[in-house]
Amino acid sequence: MQLSGKISEDLRRFAKPTSVSLGVGILNIWILVLGNDRVQFFSVHADAIEYIGDARSVGCSRNATETSDMFYNHLAKWLDDALEENPFDRLLLVRPQAVYGRWLENMTYAVLSRVHGEIAADLSELPLRNLLSSLKKIVWD
Repeated sequence: MQLSGKISEDLRRFAKPTSVSLGVGILNIWILVLGNDRVQFFSVHADAIEYIGDARSVGCSRNATETSDMFYNHLAKWLDDALEENPFDRLLLVRPQAVYGRWLENMTYAVLSRVHGEIAADLSELPLRNLLSSLKKIVWD
């Protein structure tokens, strides 16, 4: 698995102490847009959604399903290890039905317990600009 963007750097930069504003805790929420061999990561802010990177499969296999399974296995380990740095409090998944089984098979309880919403949609092939627009509608509309 190959990481790029801000998530490939020090994850502690995303860790925020849980703060309170007007009696409501402010959470660090990540959106994961899942595809067969790629996951795009976004961070939700009070007034914007920021693209923070992606993870791509670099496996070479004759079987696309096998490559996707290995990718999700690596992603699961990376997310589980990332929890030590506390880069996110909650996850929102945007995923096609086809990859949902791979996601569930590989994720640990610690990661799954942070998933607080799922959108069954395949947005993984959208250009970044259109994807950001779609995510804003999902989050704020």
